[in-house]
Amino acid sequence: MKAGHDVELIWTAPGDDNNWGQGTLYDIRYSSVPIGFDTLNWWHSAIRVDSVPEPSPAGHKDSCLVRNLVIDSSFYFAIKTSDEAHNWSDISNIVEIPPLFCMDITGDDLINILDAIYLLNYLYKNDDLSLSLETGGDVDSSGDINILDAVFIIYFCYKDGPPPDCRH
Repeated sequence: MKAGHDVELIWTAPGDDNNWGQGTLYDIRYSSVPIGFDTLNWWHSAIRVDSVPEPSPAGHKDSCLVRNLVIDSSFYFAIKTSDEAHNWSDISNIVEIPPLFCMDITGDDLINILDAIYLLNYLYKNDDLSLSLETGGDVDSSGDINILDAVFIIYFCYKDGPPPDCRH
């Protein structure tokens, strides 16, 4: 992870005609603004993702890595698919990626094992590292900063665990 963090989107490829065949193009977009009722306006103002893969046959898994998102914002993602005649699908279901700032214990805009080590050091030595529920540390949203928060960071970074919800 460089400045910010990366998000891997994974979905099931739709077909060309409903659940058969294979689409031709994907258009993936995201925004920090929730979609609301005006989906067309949201779609046109959202950021288009570069380096989008070609669609797989219907029913197969596809994925796309979106890089360098800031960790203190929510992001909303949507996908459209086109067939060979340039008929575009409707907007897919919207996926929200919540902010992750409560996991950045070291304050370096990275989420990695150093955050877990820093948190464990804080808990073991009870150092004055100025962790609080407002600035980060309560990764599992339990209302306390404890060893389970370090476990949550490790699970998220290395075992595909769920992202935290830092909006408490």
